[in-house]
Formats: sequence, C-alpha cells, structure tokens
Amino acid sequence: MFRIYPTEGPRCDVLKIISIFPDGRYSLCGIGVTHKEITFGHIDKDDIDSIWMKNPLLREMRTIIPYSGKEVCLKCIEYKNCYSHCMAYSITKYGSLNGPFPICQEAYENGFFPKDKLKQNEYN
Repeated sequence: MFRIYPTEGPRCDVLKIISIFPDGRYSLCGIGVTHKEITFGHIDKDDIDSIWMKNPLLREMRTIIPYSGKEVCLKCIEYKNCYSHCMAYSITKYGSLNGPFPICQEAYENGFFPKDKLKQNEYN
C-alpha cells in the first residue's frame, strides 16, 4: 500500500469530482450503482453546479473528511495523502464514507501495519 501510494502520491480525488452514470444519475463514483444513497440527482432534472455546491453530503465530505480519519487512519501519518484511500470501499465494509481503508485496518488489527507510518509510533 505505501509503496504504491507514497507521500504526495496518487489518491482518489473524490473530493474534487462527481460522476455521471450512463442513466444520467450523479454520484461520487461507481459505488452509487449499489448504494443509491450516494447518488445526488439526475442530469435531466438537476443542475450539476447546484448539486456540487449545495448537496449536504458533498459539502460534508469536503469540510469534514479531510480532517476526520477513523480507526487506523486517525493514527496514520499518510491520512492527509490518501483520505482512507477509497471511500467507496469504506462504505461497503464499514457503512461510513470516512471509515478506515479496510486493508490498512486489517493489517493494523493483525499487527502488520508499518509502525513507521503511525503518528508517534502508536500501536495497539
């Protein structure tokens, strides 16, 4: 994980994008196919600028998620670079947009998370 996504490296830009499905629905990303609560309207009925600026979930994501990692992400020095890597994966595993990245959380729980990536070398 940390070799693929080092500090200042690539991450999901979900805080800067909105997806449009082939059927015209707006969503965060492909997660909206299976999680209807992560869709925000329809291209035929709703103005994308208005959705981007006024949708409560999108506003919450932009103001809270960058500062609210949970579980291992709260302890990780890389959180500001990855924001739990994939919010969609966190939703499917934990039911939360700002839940921890499941692979990192499982590694942490099993003692395999890199200790040098933890703030002040925190460990269980």
